[in-house]
Amino acid sequence: DWEDFYPFLAYALSTHDAETLNTVFGFDEGLENRVLNAGVPTSFASLLERVSTPRYTTSRLMRCFMHALIGTKKSLVENARLPYIRVLGMRSAGQRHLNRIKHTVDVPIVTKLSSERPTLLEHELKTTRVYDLVKRNGLLEREFEPVMMH
Repeated sequence: DWEDFYPFLAYALSTHDAETLNTVFGFDEGLENRVLNAGVPTSFASLLERVSTPRYTTSRLMRCFMHALIGTKKSLVENARLPYIRVLGMRSAGQRHLNRIKHTVDVPIVTKLSSERPTLLEHELKTTRVYDLVKRNGLLEREFEPVMMH
């Protein structure tokens, strides 16, 4: 539920100026000004009500707000190429398939997290940290568990 994240989002939005918000992925076409002019409503639903238009749909705004919350910069996304394939789970048949293709793909296949991580993978983990901060469901710890499923 977005309301759980709203205090963090409100903080992020209220501490950024238009120039900074304009560097966040998804904030284009004056959206940063519209968001800042909305003030700091008391709820996420109220923020959406103040900011959404036919041009800025609820779905688009929710994506933009998530990028603002976790700090996804336009430069990270626009200059990115797929630096890895991350396996989130697999069975033994999937493991056999990965063993067959691992030498034919151009990027590494990540099945467990190590201390050396590509920038996008670090960003993935930051997203998980923010989610776990609110939901407190142990998701971050599970990110480091083996991917084999039975």
